[in-house]
Amino acid sequence: MQINEIKVKQKVLLENVEVLGVEDAILNENEDRKESDWEKRQVVKIMDLTGEINVTIWNELVDTFKIGDLVKIDGFCQEFEGNKTVTLGRYGEMKKLEEKVEWMK
Repeated sequence: MQINEIKVKQKVLLENVEVLGVEDAILNENEDRKESDWEKRQVVKIMDLTGEINVTIWNELVDTFKIGDLVKIDGFCQEFEGNKTVTLGRYGEMKKLEEKVEWMK
């Protein structure tokens, strides 16, 4: 799958995509927060040859990625404020890959 093929309400499987940008982490300071609620959230912009899209990451993944990292993503596409965005949900994952693919060299 490539970024330009992603559709809203669709499972997203991306490999060999590059981190283009990382926003500052946001802390959830709501004192009434339930145990299941998020503590930290961050938006990571990724790209491939076909386009760019934001990925929302939560809690333990926050501050894991930096610009230039090559990643693999298993998530779900949603629409947020009129834009497509990928979220990992409970069972998705985003992890760093070690090698750059040919088109990135």
